[in-house]
Amino acid sequence: MNNRPDGIKHPSLFDDKMVRKAISMLIPYDELNQIINQGHNKRMIGPVSRFKKDFDTTLVAIPYNFKAATRLLAQLGWKDTDGDGVLDKNIKGRKQPFSFILNYHTNAPEWKDYAIMLKEAFAKAGIQANLQPMEFAVMMSNVRNHDFDMFLGSISQSAAPEDFTQLWHTDSWITNGSNYTGFGNKESDKLIDTLKTIADLEKRIPYSHQ
Repeated sequence: MNNRPDGIKHPSLFDDKMVRKAISMLIPYDELNQIINQGHNKRMIGPVSRFKKDFDTTLVAIPYNFKAATRLLAQLGWKDTDGDGVLDKNIKGRKQPFSFILNYHTNAPEWKDYAIMLKEAFAKAGIQANLQPMEFAVMMSNVRNHDFDMFLGSISQSAAPEDFTQLWHTDSWITNGSNYTGFGNKESDKLIDTLKTIADLEKRIPYSHQ
């Protein structure tokens, strides 16, 4: 999700962290896994692999919870005021429908399956996801330039101690790096910079958990 949309070409939807939480609660994780992955996959909780020593075992995955998600959206002011089946909200004096473009790449057929199932899940809550298939190289060029609302993708990890700079430091958003979503603030940047100076894994763990 684009955490820092321009509010013009890309509507101000996902810059609200509570909206992002509601979206997460609308994703039918188990259903996606069973239908597309035959139940083989496990959910990723946080940015560290569960196979690494600094994985935080206290983290709890946000569950699918349709009622809680729709209730939260209503509390945030997202309601279907014109009866068209799509939630809307007045943002800076203009009615903004909860409608966005969901990009996915065409390199593998399962990405289309994911996109269709997500579109259907969001629609039940009055959210309109307009699917946009793209060649992988085109999609990645767009996301590096922050030209997206939401996209589907995956990231692989190595067995080495985690360096969060590439994916999560705000510098990597400013310079069109791999922090595609615009995650982060001064506090998270300071933690990331501190981790880069600590070689001892045991000493890294508390900072990694933060």
